[in-house]
Amino acid sequence: MGAKLYFAGHLVQLAGIVVGVRGALAHANWDFSAKREGYLARAVHPGNFSAVTGACQMVRRDVYERVEGCDEKFAVGFNDADFCQRVWGLPHHLYTLC
Repeated sequence: MGAKLYFAGHLVQLAGIVVGVRGALAHANWDFSAKREGYLARAVHPGNFSAVTGACQMVRRDVYERVEGCDEKFAVGFNDADFCQRVWGLPHHLYTLC
């Protein structure tokens, strides 16, 4: 579940969300160049993240229905991370693919 999205200038826009950074959320490897490897080369290899942004989410319909979709109380922000955390409670994994 997930993908890596780039800004027009070939810098990473979205590539996974880390939950718990300073008590909130942070986008992993945000604004990195496409070739910058980052910490332990995590920016250039597929891996697990706490969540992925809604623009990158893809799950089977039965998984979406099992967690009852996105919570409307997070209509603008955090709904993607909340959804992913609920999916994490199931026997599935979230990946950000390079």
